Amino acid sequence: PEMAGFSSYGPALAGGGDLLKPDITAPGVDIAAAYHGDHDDPNQPTFNQISGTSMSAPHIAGLAALMKQAYPDWSPMAIKSAMMTTARDTMDSGQPIQRSGADATPLDYGAGEVRPGLAYNPGLVYDSDIIDWAAYACAIDQWELAFSAPTCAELPDIDASDLNYPSIAIGDLAGTQTVTRTVTDVTGEGGTYTFDIEAPEGTDVTVSPEVLEVPAGGSASYEVTISVTSAPAGQYTFGQLRLVNGDIVVESPIAVQPAEVAFPDE
Repeated sequence: PEMAGFSSYGPALAGGGDLLKPDITAPGVDIAAAYHGDHDDPNQPTFNQISGTSMSAPHIAGLAALMKQAYPDWSPMAIKSAMMTTARDTMDSGQPIQRSGADATPLDYGAGEVRPGLAYNPGLVYDSDIIDWAAYACAIDQWELAFSAPTCAELPDIDASDLNYPSIAIGDLAGTQTVTRTVTDVTGEGGTYTFDIEAPEGTDVTVSPEVLEVPAGGSASYEVTISVTSAPAGQYTFGQLRLVNGDIVVESPIAVQPAEVAFPDE
């Protein structure tokens, strides 16, 4: 895979980079498909070859629909998690995905390019529901722009980086920050998972516990502590966190931007 030069990229303006965007990438250049033309006969089949998010998004939506058919009890976020944690961030050669002749980053492709087959056996998923997302919206001061009830005072008080997401992002890392994630077993067997961590350059990353026991069909939580060592302020640095149990590898990108100082708006 290769990122198109015209593809949109992160960080997202909303949330100050505490939620990695984009999430994932899929084929979106010169896609040949059925197309509604300008002719008068709606029964006349028409095809076209076009490019853009309008091409890659249907790949993801179609794959999600097939996964929902296979796993009707999975939530939308479980399906999204399965795609993200099994995506790839390298080309066939094993080298980093490129964009306009340079190495692309998670701000270009998110978790990477979707791999449909592997997504059916993710091992673990990072799930979330409407309450989690409402709390996140409150954390970035967006919830009450659109809704009146419940108010943020009635919802859990979280840091935006603590949304239970398949990626880890901190948009203003001043010193040290700890984020929490919860994984849910979808194998029906559970297992013992160890951590394989590639710390973002110029940072130190530790996890607790060092070994995660996930019960069959159940959930387990862990904490990730990220500390700035030599990474320059104002520049994103990237890494990976993997939960490994035999052939199952649950991979999450890490994207952090060190800051000289962090403080609330008010």
